[in-house]
Amino acid sequence: MKKFKRLFAVILSLAMVLGMSLTSFAADPAKITVSLPEGAEDAKVTYVQIVKPDPASASGWAFVEGYENLGITIDELLAAGKTETSGNKANDNKNAEAGTINTTEKLGAALDKVDMSNATPAKSDGTIDVTEAGLYVIRAEKTGWTFTRMLAYVAYQEGSQQLVADTKVSAKGAKDGVTKELNDPILDADGEDTGSDKGESVATTDTVKYKVTQRYPYYDADQKNKKFIITDTLTRGEFAEDVAEKLQVVIKGVNGSDKTLVAGTDYKITRNSDAKITLDLGTFEDSNYYNSAYAGKQVEITYDVKVTEVTWEWPLENDVESTTSKDTPAGGSDVELGDPGDNTSKFKIISPSVKADIQKLGENADKLAGAEFTLYVKPENAAEVTHVYSVDAATGKGKIEKLENGAVPSDSQVGLKVVETKATKGADGIALFDSLDAQKEYYVVETKAPEGYSLNTEAYKLNMPEITETKETNKTIDGVKYDMVTTYTVDSDKVTIDGRDKEGDRTITDTKLASLPSTGGIGTTIFTIGGCLIMVVAAALFFASRRKSAK
Repeated sequence: MKKFKRLFAVILSLAMVLGMSLTSFAADPAKITVSLPEGAEDAKVTYVQIVKPDPASASGWAFVEGYENLGITIDELLAAGKTETSGNKANDNKNAEAGTINTTEKLGAALDKVDMSNATPAKSDGTIDVTEAGLYVIRAEKTGWTFTRMLAYVAYQEGSQQLVADTKVSAKGAKDGVTKELNDPILDADGEDTGSDKGESVATTDTVKYKVTQRYPYYDADQKNKKFIITDTLTRGEFAEDVAEKLQVVIKGVNGSDKTLVAGTDYKITRNSDAKITLDLGTFEDSNYYNSAYAGKQVEITYDVKVTEVTWEWPLENDVESTTSKDTPAGGSDVELGDPGDNTSKFKIISPSVKADIQKLGENADKLAGAEFTLYVKPENAAEVTHVYSVDAATGKGKIEKLENGAVPSDSQVGLKVVETKATKGADGIALFDSLDAQKEYYVVETKAPEGYSLNTEAYKLNMPEITETKETNKTIDGVKYDMVTTYTVDSDKVTIDGRDKEGDRTITDTKLASLPSTGGIGTTIFTIGGCLIMVVAAALFFASRRKSAK
């Protein structure tokens, strides 16, 4: 009996040791790794298991309690999950490929019915520990972003019905915000980008090129409230009549290349007025332009704007607004859900104009009215050149001459065209030139002097101050809130005539004409009579002298 008790004790001890040692052989929990898009790495990730293994069922799977009424079968869910898992081997989820998750019309509605209010948070590194195979619904959330829910199929490791395999999931989501930038880079003499774009400062009749960018939104296949609309509104600018032909919409990185969309086929463009256009890339009336194959891709919209009637006080403004629908449960009706509202994002760019007030002074710093100045600009198109600026080798002063008989500027000359002529007015003696582009070359010369003053024929270049850029987020202007406002500014007071030491010196001096002899008094008559008398006396003396000689 004692031997039996001893043997039993040994067996029990071995069993305890074996039982405790089993945990050391157990595999670590499998991981679902959720990859988040750039800019949303800090998104909140939660998950819920909806399907679990069930050896007693014919399929080997069963719904987790509470999820039996999703309106979709386990087989349909498994088909969707397995489609997104690369061969059940590498378990590399294909959620990054837009639209893949929408394998059935029921899927989006089913996933949206999953109650995520008590979902389990993922770990801080974005991973989810799982010890059981099955189907998991994963949701990512971040303010200013829209994500669709993910369906992760966690399989068993190949050749095993006990060990669960790791799975990778790429979150499908995009930032709601729209961005806008100038799209006409200025190159230096070597063809290198200077970092500045044309349009930071503008003049009337300028053409400004813009680029609007936004991520193409994600929507489930059967979501009713799809919407992706871009509206662009100008202040002191207008769109061309043929904007529909010239505007381009490009989806970046579609099957390894860029996809240019076709107006009327892939989207609708409406020219609401001279200063407003609307692009519908999601839905318009009864047509649906939304294409899930582009979801998550970068959308680039490029177009030109003509500037109209800007001044230094009233700049060019360009507002863009993006409208997308909120993540509405696709399986419900509009009546049940109510109006889900829209996600809107607004962006503004402000481009100023510059003024240059040229002041006419006399020798004693008197402010003179009545002078006239002509302003010239260096045109971008060589065919518009009518005059040339050069420096006189003898005097070192600038001069402007008209080109004759089809001549072209030499290498030492700057080709110019006339902008306008202005006269100095009022007590300040100022000629005001407005609506100038600080990114262009301007020259000024006096073409008429005030009465009593000599003409100053020296031509001067106007030196423009630097343009500053300011970006402000969540800024409200005239009651409208913008996600971002980009403002370019130029200080017109710092415009300087070339060669001046003092910043902001825009004065040109004339000298008085030389004084002429007086034409008043007794005049010339008395001198004429006196001269005649002298000649008569001289003649009389001459003849008298001859008579004496003859006698």
